[in-house]
Amino acid sequence: MENHKKDLDPSKDLANQESINPKYLKAMKFLARSRETADRSGMGFYGSFVTDDGYHYSITNIDSHIVEQKMIDYLINFKLTEDFDLSDFMNRLRVIQTSEGVKMELTDEQT
Repeated sequence: MENHKKDLDPSKDLANQESINPKYLKAMKFLARSRETADRSGMGFYGSFVTDDGYHYSITNIDSHIVEQKMIDYLINFKLTEDFDLSDFMNRLRVIQTSEGVKMELTDEQT
């Protein structure tokens, strides 16, 4: 058996059987296989899940600089038209607090 430093976080030590939750390993395997399928198909992929204790696991094949560049391109090319209604936009905007943080979404329905 291997000897580990005393300051090693026991929840991260795979030798500690209690730290291995089969449910999470199955989810990780599913995400890895999904990404492999996306890679073979030449598609972008992002998948994630949150464990019961709040750990967020995610996997992607999308380079973060590409996402940032697409967002910048979108914002540069976004044009307001004369019929743009800011109040309609604000009525459709939802700010949702999740365990991962705050999420904003734009719905098709007004409140």
